[in-house]
Amino acid sequence: ISPSGNKIVYIRNTAEKGISFIVMIDIKAGEKRVLGLTDNHGEHFRWLKWANEDIVLGSVRVQTNRGTHRLHETRLYKFYADGKRKSGSVYSNRVFKISRRKWNPKYQDKIIDWLPEDLDHVLVEMNIHESRYPSVFRLNVNDGAVRTIKKPAHKIYHWMTDQQHEVRLGLATDKKAKRKKVWLRNKDDNDWELVWNYLQGTIDAVYPRGFGLDGNILYLTKYHEGRLALFTRDLTTNKEMLVYADPVYDVEGGLIYSPKTHDVVGFYHNALPSGRYYLDAEYQKEQKKINAVLNKTTNYLVSISEDLDSYIIYADADTVPGTYYLGKKKTNALSALFSTFPNLKTEQMVGAELVSYTSRDGVEIEAYLSRPKGVTEPVATVIYPHGGPGARDYGYFDEWTEFLVSRGYAVLRPNFRGSSGYGFKFAEAQKGAWGMAMQDDVSDGVKWMVDQKITDPDKVCIFGASYGGYAALMGAVKTPDLFRCAISFAGVTDLVAIRNSYRRTSIYNRVKEQLGDDETKMELNSPRYRAAEIKIPVLLMHGEDDKTVEVEHSQWMADELKSAKKKYTYIKLPDGDHHLSIQSNRTKVFKQLGMFLSEYLD
Repeated sequence: ISPSGNKIVYIRNTAEKGISFIVMIDIKAGEKRVLGLTDNHGEHFRWLKWANEDIVLGSVRVQTNRGTHRLHETRLYKFYADGKRKSGSVYSNRVFKISRRKWNPKYQDKIIDWLPEDLDHVLVEMNIHESRYPSVFRLNVNDGAVRTIKKPAHKIYHWMTDQQHEVRLGLATDKKAKRKKVWLRNKDDNDWELVWNYLQGTIDAVYPRGFGLDGNILYLTKYHEGRLALFTRDLTTNKEMLVYADPVYDVEGGLIYSPKTHDVVGFYHNALPSGRYYLDAEYQKEQKKINAVLNKTTNYLVSISEDLDSYIIYADADTVPGTYYLGKKKTNALSALFSTFPNLKTEQMVGAELVSYTSRDGVEIEAYLSRPKGVTEPVATVIYPHGGPGARDYGYFDEWTEFLVSRGYAVLRPNFRGSSGYGFKFAEAQKGAWGMAMQDDVSDGVKWMVDQKITDPDKVCIFGASYGGYAALMGAVKTPDLFRCAISFAGVTDLVAIRNSYRRTSIYNRVKEQLGDDETKMELNSPRYRAAEIKIPVLLMHGEDDKTVEVEHSQWMADELKSAKKKYTYIKLPDGDHHLSIQSNRTKVFKQLGMFLSEYLD
């Protein structure tokens, strides 16, 4: 929503040729207009936000060629609310000539401060003065000119401002020493001080989240009794105070600021029903009012005007596809804007039940179970491990699960060890465990489903994307008699190759800890090298322009399956990325998934 609350901007995807539109609604004038569009092949919209009442800034991911490498990069575009002026890069051509090297940074959309009291400028960080470390610039959104605020220092890869819009904090990585560093500028003498210096991947980790309105108060998350919790640190006394800790789950989210007072009013916490915890009494009161009206959904405040009167709510439930609402605080009005899946009928959705089971070595595993309506006997089942693996599933509406259940299958989504949100020990259990304990957790979910008489043991398939695709293929390798088929979208198939692909990045040491350094052992846990052991049909799908897991992973797997004379199908998605951004590719994946399961599981 715009600062005044009079306009709304959003991205709309269409099935027709996969086009995405930026659409602006002028609420007062009752008008709607298109501000920009893309075919989602060479360019993809990533996010939008109002810089002021007339200009929308948007991040666009583009495909570029640097030498022989085809890359994904980001650009910062501006779009005019009147729809009359041509959209394009927000930067003037002179910006990239600041450095003598005159290069175009790969990532140009990193806004670190929107300067709400200065509607003509924002603060951005870009690697211009140096190729590896960013500078901070004040960007004029009208003419694209920039002024340098802070040059690279202390090998800082990300800068943070306080609520007075001064650059106050920097995050740095020492690759050789495998350490993370947090630098802080003292407001009194402007000296930079090394405040935290800790070994990566340890329980000593500290994550700065932002400053309070008082520039001497810093919010941060760190481990408390084995789980991430939110603290404040008084920078004058260095005393820390616990703000919020969850006895079961990590508190991982960022801060929520008031656009009116610019102080912290809450923070994001996905384990809570609303995904937000409000510290401010007025926000708590407004949330209760909204929940009283939309009492069958979980309701998330996603955008609010400067005067706090107009806001946008996103409402969903495990059986309710998300709907956006426009609210008015003063009049208590609430009206529907649009639905994310307008053709799906709520009464046909089944939702998800939170369950838990015990793995073979005694670890409790949470999972989400979905079953066809009215079915009590054991049925064909899809085991659906999530990607990441440093992520987790929730009980939100999930279109993939609902698609599978609509075809008559039960679905289990396990949060196997290595999943995020369950504390330090659980998350770190993924170290060197790919294909081992993590995989056993998934397989043990099948045994639990059979014991509960939910699943027909002769009709189980495993399906996943990214790490989940890896888990699907390793399930076919390690437990070929447990599954009837395996489906991998954008799955990792070679652990040595995926580790080496991060060699020149700041997280290489962390990746190496996760995947291991014993290449013999890594190959043993790579589906690519064990294709001959697979007994079941395999479906491989992969976007040809995937930069997260390169398409070669599925190509290698297909070649090995072919050489071993195994039954498989390999589908390469044209211009496809890791996130199925092109609607035609998404539709194709759903169709292939349905046909493959129908052939081998029904």
